[in-house]
Amino acid sequence: MAQWSFAALDDGGRRRRGTVEGDNPRHVRGLLREQGLRPLNVRPAAPGIASRFRLGKRRALRSETLAQLTRQLATLLRGGLPLDAALNALAAQRARYSEVLMGVRARVQEGYSFAEALSASRRTFPELLVATVGAGERIGRLEEVLERLAEHFEKRQALRQQVRAALAYPMVLTVFSLAIVSLMLVYVVPQVTPVFVDSGVELPLLTRVLIAVSDFARAWGWLALLAAAAGCGLLARALRLPAARLKLHRLLLRTPLFGALSRELNSARLMQSLSTLTDAGVSVWESLRVAARMLTNLPMRQAAMDAAREVSEGKPAAAALDRNGLFPPLCIQLIASGEASGELHQLLGRAAETQERELSARINTLTSLLQPVLIMLVGGFVLLIVLSILMPIFEMNRLIGQ
Repeated sequence: MAQWSFAALDDGGRRRRGTVEGDNPRHVRGLLREQGLRPLNVRPAAPGIASRFRLGKRRALRSETLAQLTRQLATLLRGGLPLDAALNALAAQRARYSEVLMGVRARVQEGYSFAEALSASRRTFPELLVATVGAGERIGRLEEVLERLAEHFEKRQALRQQVRAALAYPMVLTVFSLAIVSLMLVYVVPQVTPVFVDSGVELPLLTRVLIAVSDFARAWGWLALLAAAAGCGLLARALRLPAARLKLHRLLLRTPLFGALSRELNSARLMQSLSTLTDAGVSVWESLRVAARMLTNLPMRQAAMDAAREVSEGKPAAAALDRNGLFPPLCIQLIASGEASGELHQLLGRAAETQERELSARINTLTSLLQPVLIMLVGGFVLLIVLSILMPIFEMNRLIGQ
């Protein structure tokens, strides 16, 4: 139950103030009347410092959590429980999210629809969930829609994990490679440099460059690290500006490997969201508007939003999406076929499956290319360092032999 602040009059006409636990304002007013008080005002209690901090830091639920909550709620509803009872049971089972779930339950008990209750917590529940639930309520298929949403969130989480797993190994390899090269420059090279200098042998250009880089790393390496950290901080701050993020995302789309990966990932998200929304009975233009917000690439998001606006004006969805040339032609053709045959949600499902396969293939290709390239780069750096050390040694041996 939530905490509510109240103002009421007692039998003597004196004003009373306080807090009481209750499910909703109607419940609280009933409790006050049972105590012989006449309620004047009931509102949610102001949270304490710890609660304020917790609420202020609340973020949107992850796809994995949304999938679990929607599937469990669908199971409870199929078991015959009313919505408020199902939400209460779910809150009792998932104590970590009980506060927000009880808030949704309280709004449902006040007479709001489930979608309206969810929309009051937009920072927690995505618009996709709210729109799809609203459509499911209108057509009387809430349980089925919740199960479809669970499948959607599970697929989205699987895509995210696949991308992270593909990029994790190259990133770890890059970090270790930089650490190894830095260690050799800072500790290994200085150990052998005095031998070359004392020998009086004319050092090869490669060795002189290596010694200069090593001296710089030892003397100014800390400053270079500070400059790199400051540069990363400034870049992160600049990317908070929409104009800067838009330029970066446009540049990313032109990148040979990562641009194709970003395009495939966002296209897969769009097709998945459109399939889920249209299957629930949401209109095409509303589905496009909501699904566009799921895209992380700003040019593609803007293209989808523009397409939604054009569809609302009567233009076919396939033609609207094809105007910017950012979405795969195969998906455009499937959407056009679905609009012509009246089976749009089915063909959107096929388009989503196609994009998932394309994305998996793209990730495998990217991984298979990045790994040998990184290994060759690391090997090349190490080889240069070894040659820079061995070449003066060979020259010293030659002079000693003469």
